[in-house]
Amino acid sequence: MALNLNVGILGHVDSGKTTLAKTLSEIASTAAFDKDPQSQSRGITLDLGFSSFSISTPSHLCNKVMVDKFQYTLVDCPGHASLIKTVIGGSHIIDMILLVIDITKGIQTQTAECLVIGEITQKPIIVVLNKIDLITPDKQDNVIEKVTKKVRASLKGTVFKDSPIVAVSVNPNGEHQGLTSLINQISESSFIPDRQSTGPFLFAVDHCFGIKGQGTILTGTVLNGRVAINDVIEIPVMALERKVKSIQVFRKPVKCISQGDRAANDFNFDEDYEFINNLNPVFDENHQTAKYFALIEFDKPVLATDNSLVIASKLDVDASSNTCRIGFWDASSNTCRIGFWGNLLQYSKDKDYCTSFLPKLKVYKVKTKIGSIERIVDDNTAIVKNMFKKETRLDSFLGLKVTTSFGDIGRIDSSFGKSGKIKVCFENSFNGKVRDIVEKKKNDSDNRNNKVEVTLSFKKYVFDINKRIYQ
Repeated sequence: MALNLNVGILGHVDSGKTTLAKTLSEIASTAAFDKDPQSQSRGITLDLGFSSFSISTPSHLCNKVMVDKFQYTLVDCPGHASLIKTVIGGSHIIDMILLVIDITKGIQTQTAECLVIGEITQKPIIVVLNKIDLITPDKQDNVIEKVTKKVRASLKGTVFKDSPIVAVSVNPNGEHQGLTSLINQISESSFIPDRQSTGPFLFAVDHCFGIKGQGTILTGTVLNGRVAINDVIEIPVMALERKVKSIQVFRKPVKCISQGDRAANDFNFDEDYEFINNLNPVFDENHQTAKYFALIEFDKPVLATDNSLVIASKLDVDASSNTCRIGFWDASSNTCRIGFWGNLLQYSKDKDYCTSFLPKLKVYKVKTKIGSIERIVDDNTAIVKNMFKKETRLDSFLGLKVTTSFGDIGRIDSSFGKSGKIKVCFENSFNGKVRDIVEKKKNDSDNRNNKVEVTLSFKKYVFDINKRIYQ
């Protein structure tokens, strides 16, 4: 009996990921080692490739799990910029990451994007410095040390700052170097993944094909729940239900398969949420990053499950430009096209969600209007101008609180005239400085730029059908 860990092999194109997977593997499975004709003709990985190898249960886990072996499913991911969507799609099935770096080139554009994906999915990383055979033996140690320091410096501000780094060579035409060290490091970094079988069955299909006499074969990874032979499953995108006739795990027949489910935070509809135009780093008093929520509207329905991991990316960004969407490791580096991520907390399937769902979201914008005191009527009352236009209906603003630039607090009492002026009643008498500025401005043309500003701040809820105003 073996316990399985899914190990993603990620990195920039031509860093040697597929060769590393082939060298490590004992069993090849779906799309392994670029066996697709298109991959072979283009010389790059186009799809997720699956293979595996097994070792004895790591010594630090022997007392924690009753299995003889650990099986490592290697998920060989494409490295080309145009195929990052495939990597993002496959990231949710991975337990651990081998980040492959060409030692002669260092961290490159897609290396940075893989780091972002690693932090989003919160998976441990082993950095693999590959192709050390391209360095002359007399310079090899110095170059490995130099590149290791550079990688450490790049990872310093990330959660991967203490990740292990292993140098290898897996040249198929030469002698392998560092492979034993890498396998030992994989063993040391192994852990017991959360494999709960509760919840509805969810299967991420990566390949589909037909075999004569057996029917349609679906290959993939269980994301949630469990399934057994003779269970009926649904393929929602095709609205089909079919019975499971057989199950194999790397060519070995099994009776059932299972996996774990994901966890996420709840969304409270009773709380107020401030609308923001841009995502900026915001920290609270404990220097913890502020929590953001995003409302995403799709043009057409999208298949998703509760607590799904959502990764937002802008894949049409020119990968050769100098724009970095996330300053993850070096904002001066090339493009990183991943914008933000989160978990699916709430959703609506209603076609009329604009009236049935959105009004439940208490998302507000802070609005500000500024005017100035035109004249003082008495100790507690003033006429304010330039806060509203003459056509503004003031009914919604009556009774709202305003503040002067000197800290006086008052409330809008009524409109004054027909030009948009208002009468404001203040809690306390005006101090002498306010009176002096207003009087000097009225009597002296040189002081007309001096004024007592009056500010009105209020909240408007974005999805409120009645467009009401709150303070």
